[in-house]
Amino acid sequence: MARFGLGARVGAAALGLVLGGPLPAQTVDSVGVQKTIQYVQTSAAQVAPQAYYFSALVLGNGLGSLSPAPTVTGPINTALLGSSFNGTLSFSGAGRGWDVFASYASRPELDARFGSGTYTIHVNGGAVPVQLNGDDYPDAPMLSFSQGSWVDGKFYFDRARPLTITTNAFASFAPNDTIFFSLMVGSVTRLNVVQHHGDDPTNAINVTVPANTFAEGDEIRINTHFSNAVDQNLTALPGVYGGSAYGAQLGMTMVAQAPPQVFPMTVTSNIGAVTSTATAQIQPRPQDVGQTASVFVFAVAPSNRVINASQAKAAAIAWKAEGATRDTPVQCVLAQLNSSGQLQVVSASSLQAYVSGTLSAQGQAVTILNGVPTVNIGGATFYVGYGANASSMINNGINQRAVAVPGDITCDPKPPKTGWWWNPAEGGRGYSIEVTGNHIFFASYLYDATGRAMVVGPYLRRRSVKSAPARMDAGERAPDARLEEAVGLARAIDLDVVEAGVAPLTVTIVAADGRSRSARIEVGAERLRMMN
Repeated sequence: MARFGLGARVGAAALGLVLGGPLPAQTVDSVGVQKTIQYVQTSAAQVAPQAYYFSALVLGNGLGSLSPAPTVTGPINTALLGSSFNGTLSFSGAGRGWDVFASYASRPELDARFGSGTYTIHVNGGAVPVQLNGDDYPDAPMLSFSQGSWVDGKFYFDRARPLTITTNAFASFAPNDTIFFSLMVGSVTRLNVVQHHGDDPTNAINVTVPANTFAEGDEIRINTHFSNAVDQNLTALPGVYGGSAYGAQLGMTMVAQAPPQVFPMTVTSNIGAVTSTATAQIQPRPQDVGQTASVFVFAVAPSNRVINASQAKAAAIAWKAEGATRDTPVQCVLAQLNSSGQLQVVSASSLQAYVSGTLSAQGQAVTILNGVPTVNIGGATFYVGYGANASSMINNGINQRAVAVPGDITCDPKPPKTGWWWNPAEGGRGYSIEVTGNHIFFASYLYDATGRAMVVGPYLRRRSVKSAPARMDAGERAPDARLEEAVGLARAIDLDVVEAGVAPLTVTIVAADGRSRSARIEVGAERLRMMN
């Protein structure tokens, strides 16, 4: 179904800014038409088309009293549009002009009503014809972030830390093209960036939002628009810019708070010097109510606190305890309390259920620690989860941290810090860590013995996290030019689509500056065997 109304929101504003460029000081500044594909981003690697729209605009100053109202004519199928469309634009004071906007669920629906050819804007007794041909839509915009994670289609971030947002490259960015980027809370624009090719030919936008810019819980709407100008008319009306464009507009939501819990859980604890107690009240997710499942209580603990830890290799996770010395490293292992209040090593398949039965919407009370000697559990972190069995509970990430016990050596896995990493003292290699939901992508950029550049990295299912090398400081340059080149090439690849176990392959990479070269990607088949 079509939607006609005032303003194409960011899309219409973008078109006006694109067409106007440096605006002359007169009543009517710019006019034009645009077709746009509207996308939505719901994860680090997922962007999907959501709507297809046509817009026509007349922009300027003091246009509210313009009479007669501007109109648009052209290859428009009025029979399909019906009586609701007569080509007349409507005034939008907030948009600084007049517009018409029609949105459809598919591109064939849009093209059947608004075809290719010559469109003419009629305004102030004159006519401005422009060509809209070629269906030259830009590639879909996509955003990446320096911190935070995706949950259920929204991006959550720590508002107390700076957040850098980067667009992908507008590959066909050319003279007269423009990139638009805005952040809005409700109807209030908090940040607006307009990058005309003529002012800055960089084909991407990179912005950093300072810490504490947003209030806790703010939902921020991000709009990114790539606009490809295909025609302009500077002579039809003196001092008026006329133009046409194809656009790709991206919308998504980010939330200024920590990601929501895996499932609702309230924990009450008292970690004493001698004994410790902790209880939890959990509530299953709505989609899990009524299913038969088991609830599990388990710990990640330093191996030197656990009985028989050295005898169960399956209990070890890829995480070393913090506080242990380099000479005497301590491994973190899966464990459960036995009846004597001691931690005993377990594997994912041998975890004992706390209780089994049908999951109820009323929830379940769980005792985590019941007067346990604190010395027995120092440094351990306890988790509560549920699932059809222990393996599915861990593999599906339906578990979460409940309580951590202080100690001189601790096991308290945390999500990795994402971004680009290296050791300045060891040129020639670097690392990237990115997280989306329960998935981690870890890649190494390095050179083999023959000097061949390689990108090596499995696509990992996150069941826990892995330690990483020291973080690269902002603005720090690679001590080895080969590493800098390798990192630059890696940024040009959509690595997140590479699955574990895929055979090595060679891809051709086109960098932002137009250079192209081949690089070999070798994908490991290993997966982390860890907890969420």
